[in-house]
Amino acid sequence: MVFACMALVIFLQFLYYGKTLIEYHDSLQQYYAAFQYFITYVHKVIRTFISTGQLHLPMWDFSIGMGGDILTALNYYVIGDPINFIGIFFKTSQLEVVYQLLIVFRIYLAGFCFIMFCRKIGYTKSYVIAGAVIYCFSIFALYSAAMYAAFPNVLIYLPLLLIAIERVFRNQGGSMLMWVIALCMISNFYFCYMLGIIAVIYCLLRYFCINYYFLKKKNIEFRDRINDLLKSISKMIVPMILGALLSSIILIPDLKVFVNQGRGAGQVVESYTHYTVKEYIELLSSLFSPKIAANYNLLGFCPVVFLALLLLFQKSCKKKRIKKILRIAYVFSGIFLLIPFFGYALNGFAYINNRWIFGLVFLSAVTIVILFEELLHLDKKNKVVLCAGAIVYLVICLVVRQLKTNAVMTGVIWTFVFLSIILLLNGMKDLKEKRQTCFMAMICGCVAFYGFSLFNPLDTSIMSSKLDEGQISNLKDNKTAGAVAKIKDSGFYRVDVTDGDTLNEGLLFGYPSVAFYYSLYDGKITEFNKELNNSAMTVPNLSHGNKGRSYLDNICGVKYAVTNTKENVPYGFKLYKKQKNKQGQVRYIYKNKNSLPFGYTLNNYVSSEKYETYTTLQKEQAMLQGAVLDEKNARNLNEIIPQFMDSSLPYKIKNIKGGKIKKNKIIVEQRDAIIEMEVEIPKGKEIFIQGRNIKFKAYSPETTPQYYYPKKMTIYEKKLLDNQYKNWNKPSDIVITSQLGKKSDSITMYQKQYKYFWNQENFLLCLGNYYEGKQTISLKLNEPGEYTYSDLSILAEDMPIMERQIKELKQHPMNQVKFASNYIEGTAKTEGNELLVLSLPYSEGWSVQIDGKEANLLNVNTMWTGVYLKEQGVHKITLHYRTPGLILGAAISSTTLAFVSIILIFNRIRKRGNK
Repeated sequence: MVFACMALVIFLQFLYYGKTLIEYHDSLQQYYAAFQYFITYVHKVIRTFISTGQLHLPMWDFSIGMGGDILTALNYYVIGDPINFIGIFFKTSQLEVVYQLLIVFRIYLAGFCFIMFCRKIGYTKSYVIAGAVIYCFSIFALYSAAMYAAFPNVLIYLPLLLIAIERVFRNQGGSMLMWVIALCMISNFYFCYMLGIIAVIYCLLRYFCINYYFLKKKNIEFRDRINDLLKSISKMIVPMILGALLSSIILIPDLKVFVNQGRGAGQVVESYTHYTVKEYIELLSSLFSPKIAANYNLLGFCPVVFLALLLLFQKSCKKKRIKKILRIAYVFSGIFLLIPFFGYALNGFAYINNRWIFGLVFLSAVTIVILFEELLHLDKKNKVVLCAGAIVYLVICLVVRQLKTNAVMTGVIWTFVFLSIILLLNGMKDLKEKRQTCFMAMICGCVAFYGFSLFNPLDTSIMSSKLDEGQISNLKDNKTAGAVAKIKDSGFYRVDVTDGDTLNEGLLFGYPSVAFYYSLYDGKITEFNKELNNSAMTVPNLSHGNKGRSYLDNICGVKYAVTNTKENVPYGFKLYKKQKNKQGQVRYIYKNKNSLPFGYTLNNYVSSEKYETYTTLQKEQAMLQGAVLDEKNARNLNEIIPQFMDSSLPYKIKNIKGGKIKKNKIIVEQRDAIIEMEVEIPKGKEIFIQGRNIKFKAYSPETTPQYYYPKKMTIYEKKLLDNQYKNWNKPSDIVITSQLGKKSDSITMYQKQYKYFWNQENFLLCLGNYYEGKQTISLKLNEPGEYTYSDLSILAEDMPIMERQIKELKQHPMNQVKFASNYIEGTAKTEGNELLVLSLPYSEGWSVQIDGKEANLLNVNTMWTGVYLKEQGVHKITLHYRTPGLILGAAISSTTLAFVSIILIFNRIRKRGNK
């Protein structure tokens, strides 16, 4: 009942405003897309089993980026989460609602599991609900649920894990610990890492503050106390190992991708010892107010937690041992929050992020449960300390200007409301039950208010990022997928979207794309895009496509391009169809007359060592003249030196707005400075603007005010700008945009302080092949500062030559290509000693047979697959796929499960015998 009322207060506003809990970016494009795909996948598997009696589990899908493994790509979002399996019982048309209901259900389970933990440690009274409310409706839980549907699971797993640990300490067996460890590792090994650290800290505090203390009090010798510690550890190690082994069926495939993944954040941390003053103030402002702070500091504790902390750190004879655990835990938490290194380490040494604070949220909720009754039985000293603490908090918030915000003042007001209520209830000692009920109601009211404020569009902008009700069902018509639905093609193809407005639409609507956005993704695909300077790849695990680059599209097997304007069309693409959506917007579908077949044979290769020395454009040209591979795998192929037909076009600076150029340095004196370059473009060329070895030095408002302040302004305007720039930080990224006529391209280059920094030094912006003759190219730089470079060139690639190269490759295609579940077959005719190059991302999971005989697959052209064909004649090629590591993982999991089952059965039989 309490949960239902709280949920209605917080979430009913979404219905009122016609919004959903699905955010447009990560939530829709990753979590919901994966959820819908998985449920549809299971439905297909079930229908196939019912109709044929055979169980087919597809493991590979070309709609996952350019082709990917289903298990490892989607496990992070959906497959490892058992709650998502509830969606199997609903129709696809109902999944939008089901997805949101499961978010609320996760929040409920978090509260339920918290109550179970409290009962386990001896707290069974009704006020435990107050702690559960603080826990499951915390700012961390609500924000995470609305942004990343799987994140609230960690709030379920933490109390379950600690219950399991308590069972071991109390000699009640380790089976629950084993199952919980298995669940955590299967579900999300990212959070499992944090859970493991928190569990270790809990075990140490639990042992030394309770077990060790009582052993010492009984005068047990030191050696025996150490032996008891080792015994306790051994009781946990075996279940933990068994749990890890049980999870191997999922864990091993995931780890194989993880060690070679494309997501490799490389944030350069300015200091591991301290944050900036601004960040500390922001952290303070978010402690007891409904405010979102940087570095995922989703604190927003109910202010009663602040008062409970003041009480906790006073001397008391009650519950000394458990209070000692709480105090030490808070000290550790404070250190972790204040020192960046711990945010870095607890986030897997990737970048600074405090997602571990779900442990602090749990700690705060437990504190309220443990001190609930004491807060209603304060002595005079306690009251003075609470009043003094509240006043100090008020003074700090009034003195520090940055804290004088509506959110922080809301927290201050609630602090004094709670203080008044606590003091009032302390004077009503004859009404014990009513006091507790009133106090619980106040806590629930405050938490509900904070939750409501978090999403209320009048207070925050979070709701504005959410999809409207029914928007997903209309998305297909409004987005690229609506145009793709017009494509009638039974053969193999991929689709490029030149407007860059699509991520994982292929997964959501079931078409093969070249865009991708996954937390775990093959590093070879990332490396391919990086070495070809694909400006659509903003971070290593995210790419919006190929932006209509002609060579790149052909190498990637793109057969169709969807665009809004003809200026964006890659070379050789002809109008195929038009699509007009309900809003009257028209999208054009172009078909590639030069598209390469799924497989083609050639007898030339380009040495990978020499390939590394080529420029970006030379690399993509080389791939159409020979397969790029190591010499040791070349066998009898002919090594060639590619013929490069790109050139640098001379240009002159026509105009500079907002900056100037000095040698190899662009000085940007105002935001969005523009450099205009005049150039003569030959016919049949695709144009690029390239910058190499870009280094950016930001200008600050303090040292270079002339770049931020207008020359003429009033004192009032200056004061406003002074306040705006008072806590100025270096920009975490720069955006460079180039335009030629109606064709534009841009790149976001992240700086060292950005959490996903990946050392972007060069840019290559594609300006298409539509324009020729005398033209003006503009280059826009968004941030004031100094941009140094070693080269700034306008480049041209010859399109007719590319077309001839493709036509030559098309003369030797793989024929009769058929695709089935985990299976591809076709035929290839060869003169002998040739390489069959497949438009298939290379993976250890693929195996190949040539005329029924096992053969080896080769990694060619950085991310693609090749098969060496030695004998002359027509060969039948068959490829089979199995998730790498799945057989090994399944063998380990099944063996462990059998072993555990035997042990459990044996123990049950023994117990019955003893009875």
